[in-house]
Amino acid sequence: MEGIKNSFANIRNGQLSPFHCIYFALAQCLQYRLKDQAMNRNFTLPYSSLAAILLLTVLLGACRSAEKHLLQGNYDLAFEQSLQKLANGKVKDEEALVLERAYALGLDRELQAIAQMKTESRPDRWPNIVRSYETLQYRINRVKPFLPLYIASEGRYAVIEQPDLTQPLADARRQASIYYYTEATRLLATGRQEDARLAWSTLSRLENDLGPYRDSKELMRKAEELGTDHVAIEWQQSSYFLSAAAWDAIRFTDLAPLQESWVQYLSPEPAGFDPEFRVQIRVLTSFLSPPQQNELHFFETREIEKEGGRMVRDSSGNFVMVTKTETIRADLVETKQQQSAQISGWMEITNAKTGQRLYREPVVADFIWLNSTLRASGNLDALKPETKARLGGGVLPFPPPDMLMMDAARLFGQTAIVQLANQRQRFW
Repeated sequence: MEGIKNSFANIRNGQLSPFHCIYFALAQCLQYRLKDQAMNRNFTLPYSSLAAILLLTVLLGACRSAEKHLLQGNYDLAFEQSLQKLANGKVKDEEALVLERAYALGLDRELQAIAQMKTESRPDRWPNIVRSYETLQYRINRVKPFLPLYIASEGRYAVIEQPDLTQPLADARRQASIYYYTEATRLLATGRQEDARLAWSTLSRLENDLGPYRDSKELMRKAEELGTDHVAIEWQQSSYFLSAAAWDAIRFTDLAPLQESWVQYLSPEPAGFDPEFRVQIRVLTSFLSPPQQNELHFFETREIEKEGGRMVRDSSGNFVMVTKTETIRADLVETKQQQSAQISGWMEITNAKTGQRLYREPVVADFIWLNSTLRASGNLDALKPETKARLGGGVLPFPPPDMLMMDAARLFGQTAIVQLANQRQRFW
């Protein structure tokens, strides 16, 4: 019961509002009750006291959620929920008291955190100090439209401190900029690719959070260049057996599926380009199959009822009417046309600095042209619904060989790029 006494004592010295103490007292009562039950002891609280606490708790239900967050140390949530209720026109003393307390405790916590980080004398703390100052400024700006806030039950205005953070925030931002810039410069000086990427991320945070500082944009460009792998893609064919159009379809294949951070792909390789890796995709053979056209003959049948019928005896000797049926039939001819073009070759990845071959695999592209038509004769009512849906079309002339080879060339280029995308994580 000592905790309950201390809670109500806190009302007199101003450390907690009455609402907080009531909530805490009820929690203490329940805690003692459960503890004593576990130890087979008897603990009783006068029903009048318990009823009073429960009644007051119910009456305070409107601000219970914000107050709960306050008691749990979630000052930001308590602050925001109280503001929301005030914004909705529910200006009650309960919300005002929770807001006042949450604001004061949040302000004190942030200022203590800032003071602690400053005493550590660590440059990497300055970005966190900036965020703490910005959090404080955000709360000040949020609460301003509601001030002055009068608490009628206590006959006073809510105490809302609004320190001037202009200069402290400006100083913290300058120190954070110095830290980001210095750290990025240190990382770039190592000349390592991984450090260059970390330097770029550091400078990116500087630009996004604080804005440009000195020559930070130029340093970002250098970090990006040093941290990027450069890959040259070279398309080759063993002999000039492909038409110019088909060859252009291969060597100008779209490289968009390869795009990723920290890797630059170029094809053709420009003069003066110094890649770390080179990818050779070579066409070795092409093949055009002869056209094929086949016909498949089949039929479908169905039983249908006819008008009229005849009388017959059933097993009990009674006369029954038997419906007449008739089998109808539809004959079908399915014509299938097919022709394919194939281009094959290989893909090879090498280290451009050492000439070492890192990987090689075949690349094969089969483009297949297909056409199918279905014709029916006889009684079409005999056809199944799915068969009827397939009816139509006609026999087409086979595509010109150059067109087939052009489609195969496009497919070859796309296939090679997909295979390269699947292997790239192994090397860069």
